[in-house]
Amino acid sequence: MPASRAARRLVRLQALEVRPLRLRGTQSPVQGHAPARDQPATSGNADARQVACVLLLPAACPQRCLALVDRAMLALGDAFAHAPRVWLGDAGLQPSPPAAQVYLAFGDAQARALGHALTLAEIREAEVVLLDPPDSLHEAAAKQRLWQALRPVRLRFLGHPGAGGR
Repeated sequence: MPASRAARRLVRLQALEVRPLRLRGTQSPVQGHAPARDQPATSGNADARQVACVLLLPAACPQRCLALVDRAMLALGDAFAHAPRVWLGDAGLQPSPPAAQVYLAFGDAQARALGHALTLAEIREAEVVLLDPPDSLHEAAAKQRLWQALRPVRLRFLGHPGAGGR
């Protein structure tokens, strides 16, 4: 069993099949490349009009919680790090959610609003992942549920056989 805290963290990340940001190439967001929120990332196996992933967040989400969500998405790769954001406020979902392979709904209200905004065909084709609200992600149990929910989705994007999904 590794003795240092960093070594234990690395073992846990490897068990979750998450690659630490420092092991990626030189085009990392930490080194000056900010994720483009205007240009949705597309997956290689989807058609060009469909984004890989969309984040559905509450409009009144504190900046601290958004930073936690951003760090989690950065750790999961480009399809997640460059995912467009859709906010749920009093006026509904703003902007209108684009067609995507995966919708990550941070809270039950966001998932319900997404169900009202999408057509039946879009819902059937996409995978909707219900996650804890962002304001609870500072708790260890919520972070663990986040990683467990995102692992099959991430494996599907990597093309692993037997990874959850359709």
